[in-house]
Amino acid sequence: MTWREILRAEVDKKGYDQVRTELGVSKTTVSLLLNDKYPADTARMAEKILRTYGTRTTVQCPVLGKISVVQCRQHCRAAKRYGKKATGNPVTLRLYVTCPGCENRSI
Repeated sequence: MTWREILRAEVDKKGYDQVRTELGVSKTTVSLLLNDKYPADTARMAEKILRTYGTRTTVQCPVLGKISVVQCRQHCRAAKRYGKKATGNPVTLRLYVTCPGCENRSI
């Protein structure tokens, strides 16, 4: 199964909004990818799709342990959004400090 077929199956199952949220991209990007009209090189997006929905869908987070790729993206975005304001939550603070230099960040 190609990355485009995997993406199509996920969109059919979950809908555009859920898939775009899980991938961290816009609805337009998902549509362009599905219709083979994405203007840039698709290698990075193909890797992201395969990491999210393919066979290796978990990562080892230095703060939280083994989590899904989707959770990794969500925690990283939340830590960036809340930043040092979340000093009342030690886990969020650790994520805020750790995520920018994490090897999983490129997923």
